[in-house]
Amino acid sequence: MRVRLNNVSKNFDGTMVVKNLNLNIEDGEFMALLGPSGCGKTTTLLMIAGIYRPSEGTIEFDGRIVNRVPAKDRHLGMVFQSYALYPHMTVYENLAFPLTIQRKPKTEIRREVIQMAEMLGLTEVLDRKPGMLSGGQQQRVALGRALIKKPRLLLFDEPLSNLDARLRVTMRAEIKRLQKELSITTIYVTHDQTEALTMADRIAVMRDGALEAVGPAEMLYERPPTLFTAEFIGHPPMNLLDVALEERGEEVYARLGALLLKIPRSRTPRRFASRVKMGIRPQHVTLARQGGYPAKVYLIEPQGNQDVIICDIEGAHVSLVAAPHHNLTMGDMVNIAFHMENAHFYESDSGRSLL
Repeated sequence: MRVRLNNVSKNFDGTMVVKNLNLNIEDGEFMALLGPSGCGKTTTLLMIAGIYRPSEGTIEFDGRIVNRVPAKDRHLGMVFQSYALYPHMTVYENLAFPLTIQRKPKTEIRREVIQMAEMLGLTEVLDRKPGMLSGGQQQRVALGRALIKKPRLLLFDEPLSNLDARLRVTMRAEIKRLQKELSITTIYVTHDQTEALTMADRIAVMRDGALEAVGPAEMLYERPPTLFTAEFIGHPPMNLLDVALEERGEEVYARLGALLLKIPRSRTPRRFASRVKMGIRPQHVTLARQGGYPAKVYLIEPQGNQDVIICDIEGAHVSLVAAPHHNLTMGDMVNIAFHMENAHFYESDSGRSLL
């Protein structure tokens, strides 16, 4: 199913929570709506689901406007953050419920439930009630109940936020595998960039009710088109530094305090702005054995396979990633190198990329 949002807005008591949203989701695509709390992503999902009606604009399924089509007639399945399982029903009864509502024959219901349970590894717990299940099992039951209807569109609202880290990894893989196997158009709401980056074909980044950027994960990570996208996507977060652009002959430099950082031609901003943010990921700042710029170690954050070292340089904090066992401590003086072929530049006022 193809989904299209045309200038969709949603107003609650005079507060615009979604603003003129235009977004196309292709048939069989996995689209993530990513953004911080309060950015409008869940409201957008609920409008697509038919739970909310847009204040303005239209929502199309395969070219048909569905603004007034009831949720039950939209041929979709939805998985909620809270799982929304019926606590008095067994796993079998929870899975069977959507088919029972459709008045399917009991033999067909049993066949479909058994098949779904086998697909999701729930065969051994069919006679248990949700309260007897682990979080991962409950999540699989919720997923199975959404899938058993054979929906043309699958909607997820932060489905993994209640699981521990290990289960989140397992369920990410399971959801992605099933989505590809069944070729169901999927819209997945999350504030977790790791979920979006690892699962989605494309990511729609939302901010304050508006669409900030949309594209494949690789593009948004390597070539973020806006300052907010650059800051929001990536771990550790991108370094964002206030710099001034200077021309010296045929060369262009970024001035950070007393330092002049030479900008390669491939990264030269297409125009100058009075206020500029330079972005560079911690992976592209390194400890330098020779050369580089003097900096003071401000903080060290061990993360197991790597350490994030935050340095104070020219009054700014710059993060870099280093292998453990570097023998550095807070307060040490080091030299750091900026790999400027990976630098990004943004206009501070508008947040738009200057590349």
